[in-house]
Amino acid sequence: KIEPEPLSSNPNASLYRISKEDHTLGYLLQKKLHEDSLVKVAGYRVPHPTKHNIELRVQTGKDGSGREIPTPSAAVDKALDLIIVDLNNFRSQLVTDAKNKGFMLDPKLEHGPVLQ
Repeated sequence: KIEPEPLSSNPNASLYRISKEDHTLGYLLQKKLHEDSLVKVAGYRVPHPTKHNIELRVQTGKDGSGREIPTPSAAVDKALDLIIVDLNNFRSQLVTDAKNKGFMLDPKLEHGPVLQ
């Protein structure tokens, strides 16, 4: 569950509280957001080490290209979509390599649903 919290100091900045997640998703989102030149700030923290929650801060801004500045929510949505594409590509490559090496695959992995 993702709860957005716009920051009153800047309309292009938001804080997202993401429950039941940890450093794995936080790091993936941070790295994917940094690939977008319209994202000026992307960082996460785990507020407490024994609770599985993260806080993601995102700020968007101009990059000099003249492209429209996305909202922080649009930037996060795009990053999540790109992460899913990366994971599906990874799974496809893993299945292909495993088949080429003669490994027996779990049918769920080989023919399972594509991440969405």
